[in-house]
Amino acid sequence: METPPIQSIHSSDTSDRETAAVTLKQAQQALARQAAARQNDQAAAETERQKDQQAEVSQARMQMNVQLKFKVDAETNDVTILILDRQSHRVIRTIPSEEISKLKEGDLVELFA
Repeated sequence: METPPIQSIHSSDTSDRETAAVTLKQAQQALARQAAARQNDQAAAETERQKDQQAEVSQARMQMNVQLKFKVDAETNDVTILILDRQSHRVIRTIPSEEISKLKEGDLVELFA
């Protein structure tokens, strides 16, 4: 089998390379736009999920007939959550700042379930 002769680079080869470089750059830009769109979609989904969770908390509070009161200590700036009965205004539970910092998303809702 014969080896094809080595060809020198002609101006058409350079043009093909430039075209390929432009095409590659356009493809990279398209991929970057797609990635940004995915991130925007994910951010929108997260925002929607947070709104749903807020609605669940609100609904749970209404169903449980409780009121949350947030108390801030003037000296230490520690926050304490008081869970009150809406009718009697009696404290049902107190959640100190140390416990608040350990709570995960949705934990307050689970406390009432």
